[in-house]
Amino acid sequence: MLNKNIKHILFDLDGTLWDFKQNAINSLKQLFINYNLQNYFNTFQQFHEIYSPINHLLWQQYANQEITKQYLLEQRFALPLHKVNAYNKKLVDNLSQDFFRILVQQKQLMPNALDVVKTISERYTISIVSNGFPEVQYAKLTSSGLDKFITHVILSEEIGTPKPNKQFFDTALNICNTTNNETILIGDEYTTDIYGAYNANITAIWYNSQQITAPANYHLCEVTNLKQLLPIFNL
Repeated sequence: MLNKNIKHILFDLDGTLWDFKQNAINSLKQLFINYNLQNYFNTFQQFHEIYSPINHLLWQQYANQEITKQYLLEQRFALPLHKVNAYNKKLVDNLSQDFFRILVQQKQLMPNALDVVKTISERYTISIVSNGFPEVQYAKLTSSGLDKFITHVILSEEIGTPKPNKQFFDTALNICNTTNNETILIGDEYTTDIYGAYNANITAIWYNSQQITAPANYHLCEVTNLKQLLPIFNL
């Protein structure tokens, strides 16, 4: 049951409000065309099937502070090219830079995200908590229209530690001038969002849009559509 003291909602951004998966695919398709990657990969599907797990692993390693931001940015394109014996440093640099430029122009949100955030913001304070990079996260919020409903944006690079570290969430609470008893987190990544919140003694709601089996029981409840949040918050 939802704590009646809840005043502040922490939303993850990528995969929770902003449709990272589809926006990334759209951006990668544009890169595939712009840089004639069909010269190295048989199809876009082949490229994406190589790129996607590499990118996912690198982000996990970044969240665990095992690799640097620069390593992630370089290797997510370098490693797929190595797989097809087509590594070229200039091409990797261009892909990395252009990917950000195209990505921030994408505006697709998760279903009902804008309406739900707008409705929740009428009664609760909303902030964003993300491991994403500042040069793209602020642009995503602005281009999608989410920024109008957000009070604080807490990014791991700006505060010096990533989710799921307890220090990240403690710092977020401090920035938002709230306490764990007054706060609830909503996110899609079980390890970085849900376990991270649990470890910081913050109640969490798991946005499980993929309807996968929970790896643990660290969440208050789960929703598969953001609209399901409204009755939880009595809206």
